[in-house]
Amino acid sequence: MFFTMLTFSETQQNPYRWYVVLAVIGFSLSLVSWFYWGATVNLLAEGESLVSWKLAGAFILVSVFFCAIPFRKIETHIDQSSVQFKISLFGSKREVIKWEDIDHAYVREFVLYGEYPKGMGGTRQGPNGWAYVMNGDYGLQINKKSGGKILLGTQRPDELLAFLTTLPIQQKTKVL
Repeated sequence: MFFTMLTFSETQQNPYRWYVVLAVIGFSLSLVSWFYWGATVNLLAEGESLVSWKLAGAFILVSVFFCAIPFRKIETHIDQSSVQFKISLFGSKREVIKWEDIDHAYVREFVLYGEYPKGMGGTRQGPNGWAYVMNGDYGLQINKKSGGKILLGTQRPDELLAFLTTLPIQQKTKVL
């Protein structure tokens, strides 16, 4: 029996997310401890004690936000009609790119911070367009006919390359 892969799906998360969370929590606790110590030892002026607690509360809220960023995930789904990806946490971005809108699509190795210096939490921008990568140094490079470029990170480059060669879209686009 002959079996053809019809879809390729991958979900990526930051593998170091718990280390980031622990570092932010540790820093937040040390800062709140400092505020508490300052308020109880009366190192702060009478009227500044309440202001410092408000500042500590605001800092805790910001810390919670930064603790959540490493939990973003990128879901990639590729089939015969399109390449789809979704980035979730703090709202979802979902994009569908039809194969007829793609000029080139190929798996390649990249240097994330060298090629895409701006951004955080899996979404980065650079002169080569946008990169959506959680970890690793391989991705699906998509060059659109309109001129835009997108790099979708993958932890399974060999499987993705094998899948792309099975697609019947090779006549419509250049799968390198």
